[in-house]
Amino acid sequence: MAHPDNDSGNMLRHAFELLQAGDGAGAERVARMMLKAQPNHTGAATVLALSLLDQGRPRDALPILDQICVHAPDEPANWSNLANCMCELGLDADALIPMQQAFKLGADDPGSHFAYARALIAHRRLPEALQAIDIAIRQQGLNTDLRLLRARILLSLDRWPDANAEIELIKRLPGSPGQIAEAAHVLLQTGLYADAEQMFRHVLAQQSDSTDAQIGLGLTLERTNRLEEAGKLAEALPAITLNERLQQKIWQLQARLAQRSGDSATAADFLNLLLAKPPADPAQVAALAFDLAQAQASLGDVSASMASLELAHRAKRALVSDTHPEMLRQDSLLGLLDREIPELSDHRAPADEHTDPVFLVGFPRSGTTLLEQLLDAHPALASFDEQPFLQRVINRLNEAGQPYPDALPDLDEPRLSELRRAYFADVDRVLKDRSAQRVVDKNPLNLARAPLIDALFPNARLLLAIRHPCDVVLSCYQQNFRAPALAISFETLLSTAQMYDRVMRHFQDYRERLKTPLHVLRYEDLVDDTRGEAERLFAFLDLPWQDDLLAFTERAQKKGAISTPSYSQVIQPVNRRAVGKWHAYAEHFDGAVMDLLAPWIREFGYVDDGTS
Repeated sequence: MAHPDNDSGNMLRHAFELLQAGDGAGAERVARMMLKAQPNHTGAATVLALSLLDQGRPRDALPILDQICVHAPDEPANWSNLANCMCELGLDADALIPMQQAFKLGADDPGSHFAYARALIAHRRLPEALQAIDIAIRQQGLNTDLRLLRARILLSLDRWPDANAEIELIKRLPGSPGQIAEAAHVLLQTGLYADAEQMFRHVLAQQSDSTDAQIGLGLTLERTNRLEEAGKLAEALPAITLNERLQQKIWQLQARLAQRSGDSATAADFLNLLLAKPPADPAQVAALAFDLAQAQASLGDVSASMASLELAHRAKRALVSDTHPEMLRQDSLLGLLDREIPELSDHRAPADEHTDPVFLVGFPRSGTTLLEQLLDAHPALASFDEQPFLQRVINRLNEAGQPYPDALPDLDEPRLSELRRAYFADVDRVLKDRSAQRVVDKNPLNLARAPLIDALFPNARLLLAIRHPCDVVLSCYQQNFRAPALAISFETLLSTAQMYDRVMRHFQDYRERLKTPLHVLRYEDLVDDTRGEAERLFAFLDLPWQDDLLAFTERAQKKGAISTPSYSQVIQPVNRRAVGKWHAYAEHFDGAVMDLLAPWIREFGYVDDGTS
């Protein structure tokens, strides 16, 4: 009687079982045995290709899958397998053609929709990609690869909370070290640095030589200002790897660390390597080009820096056109700036158990992060990363048919109290242990929501950060802002100056009616007389002065994660390096830009040459 393994059907089933159990090498051995006896066995060839894919050998699998499609062109799974293999090789865009053929033949399985989603991502058809992966998940929901791809799509669509929710689900699913590392990279990009670090360290505890996790941990440590530890980790990474994706991540980490150590030339070299073959994802192109512009600016090469910024902003526009096409029309962009503010009565929210916040506002890049670190150093105050809590209050009003700001005069005490409770509930979710500390709500563009502060927080304090308008506009243009509205607003120096003018006019038009006590602090004054300006600031807040408050930059360094673009700057001792930076770029501040900014230069007491 023949041994069952000699029967090709039994052998094929056994090979599939090995593959499903994660034993790709075992499945490969069985498939090769079958093919040695039956060279044209399509099933065995399919198992062989899939086993090679399982072992991370897509280059070996591709010619086999090509031949399978030639010999069995009417089987839709063959085309979707080919497409998935192409995606593994970085040929995601080319995978769209075999996937279209698979669907013509009636493909409707999770693997096909998974491959289709990957191909659509490469073509920047992100909403369609999300639909495709959602179909696959409905068919096979608790699959780590499917959920990871969904998290990546949500991240690209700027739906960060949803992406993080996917990662929370993935944590409860079986996952390989590689999958866990990929999930951690998503958390790193959404700003959940502590969670990302925990996942990277978990991977390294299981697989100490995981290059992807080592790189991810290094990027996390750099982002949380632990540079010495990040540097040691980077030194242990291979200089060259055949894995192109990992090589790019290594160069990115090396560029970041070189720039942080003051070696801008080395940083620029790595970034030029990365941009020599630009990534398909415009978000990656933008990030690299912004970093290159910073390195070139540090080297004093203004022309090269401006050219890199043009590349960065083109990539940003391409990204926003994929993810938020309505932003390009600017019909929803900071729309409240165009709304007339009604006359408000003296009726304001009633007192309750909450201490009203200190609101820190100013146009972005006006020194608000530096001020926040100073305020956070006082034991009576507690700050949190920038959050859209006031905008959520506005959203609540709009959704209830009480459009902001028109409805403000008509809000009664119960409604005002309800909105306050919603605001402080949001605060308590991010500041769980603040006890009796007063909240510092730092969100620069709450500058445009001053009427809401007046209505809801009768005992609030408002701090306005001012910096030379030309330095502000240049710095905004140089930053890789995540918010799509800011990305489009700051696309050129002129558009940045136009937004600066809009925002400041909006605030100044309301300023005479402002009920909340206001303290204005100029960045240049804080730099020149840190103690004097700090003492006046805390006196305005009725808080006692403490000499150790002047060590706030050292405290910021120990704090770790700072979510704003200036995370690497606010941990440095206070200095004048950022004062007057725009002079090197003066030729780019043409007549139209200066026509918009000159009135504000005079309004805020700066002399015409840009010094304070």
